[in-house]
Amino acid sequence: TLFPYTTLFRSLKKEGLRYIFNQDLYRKSDGALCFKSTTELVVLVNGRLAQSPDYDKAFAPFLKEEEK
Repeated sequence: TLFPYTTLFRSLKKEGLRYIFNQDLYRKSDGALCFKSTTELVVLVNGRLAQSPDYDKAFAPFLKEEEK
């Protein structure tokens, strides 16, 4: 296997212009937790922070109603 791990996204939330992902990385062979991470995503348009309708639409199914 090229990537002997599986990822579980625990949560996705939006704070202002940032999307924040919390995820766990598990080893496929025995299911052991190997890594936890928090990843932040922002969109730059012409070098400036900006809203992204494309990301808003793509992530909408994973956000709680009050975060949309």
